[in-house]
Amino acid sequence: MASSVIFLVLLQLCGLQLMLVAMPTCRMRENLVRTSHHLLRDLGGPFPVHCLQYNVNISFPDSALPATSANQAQCRRALWVVYETLNETQLILQNNHLPVGGGGVTWDEGKLDTFMNLQERLLEEGSC
Repeated sequence: MASSVIFLVLLQLCGLQLMLVAMPTCRMRENLVRTSHHLLRDLGGPFPVHCLQYNVNISFPDSALPATSANQAQCRRALWVVYETLNETQLILQNNHLPVGGGGVTWDEGKLDTFMNLQERLLEEGSC
């Protein structure tokens, strides 16, 4: 269970770091990115007591997707960061079949499906 918790925390941190590094200044489906982030955060349900040392609050940075106009180069960089993050997240989730229950992963299947669908939608519709 601890490995899946660490995995989710690292996944969130990597995604947020990439968004902050790019500092996008275009409005790119902010509601979908925010919803996807919240689904990823809540995917595993209540945090187990024995994993509390790994529990950190990873909040969505308000400055990640500001609602100002952007030039074309900024927009392309921001889209590239989001696209790469979504692609890599999808690969990680598809290629790691972790044990379910009994100390393994206890992901909510509905939330996972919604998260994966949002990723597909963001990859297809992602534009400034």
